Amino acid sequence: ISGTLFTLNRVSLFLLAAGLLSIIYGLLQSTGADPANWVSSYSPVIGFLGNPDFQSAFVGFSGVMALAMLLKKGINKSFRIGPLGYLAVSLYVIRETHAQQGFLVLLCGSAVIGLIWVYKSKLKALTLPLFGVGFLGAIVVVLGTLNVGPLASLLHKASVIYRGDYWRAGWKMTMDHPIFGVGLDSYGDWYRRSRTIEATLRRGPDVTSNAAHNVLLDFSSNGGFPLLLIYLALMALVVRAAFRVIRRSSSFNPIFNGLFAVWVAYQAQSII
Repeated sequence: ISGTLFTLNRVSLFLLAAGLLSIIYGLLQSTGADPANWVSSYSPVIGFLGNPDFQSAFVGFSGVMALAMLLKKGINKSFRIGPLGYLAVSLYVIRETHAQQGFLVLLCGSAVIGLIWVYKSKLKALTLPLFGVGFLGAIVVVLGTLNVGPLASLLHKASVIYRGDYWRAGWKMTMDHPIFGVGLDSYGDWYRRSRTIEATLRRGPDVTSNAAHNVLLDFSSNGGFPLLLIYLALMALVVRAAFRVIRRSSSFNPIFNGLFAVWVAYQAQSII
């Protein structure tokens, strides 16, 4: 057990450290002080990942971990300044990326942390009602990204329509090759023959993609349903193990719960 705790501590520290480096680099890029002259048609705040969406999401992951550390029981109030500052600067860098993924990732991870914290506090009776509210909120957010509901004007972007084209192509590959898929890392080779006519007309015949922009569809299109089921089984094992650890814990564990919240946030982000 001590070895596991040591590993979890190291992973959380590495995540915070990597996030801090990305935040600092993002700050440099937001002020135009980037020493590298990157060429980007989107926001210049691309971090080390070469893409504002990825930078936004990764900073969001580290922000989730910082929030968990902020809720650590028994630490002096002065020591909470660090996680608070980390979280505040994370929000600023995410905003400068002009990508929504970081905010959505941070919201999802924060909701998971909040639910676990309530479950382990004297307010345990509120866990189910809060879960219901969070579930309804998640539905509203998803519908908003699909241009439906009250949040549509805030969350919907043209890129979601393009992702729908990639998803439909990935699903067609899956249904046409359900056992073995089209081959690992072969989505790009099959995209043109699998996309719809609407997708071709929408962006032109020369625009292609090498990924389904959905991890589940990437697995199913590249390796068929067997590979997808293996991945889903691994996810189910992680959730089962996490729930058992959370249930056994006598109090809120910021390291474990923070990493689990980051994992849940990643799974949500991996859908798009």
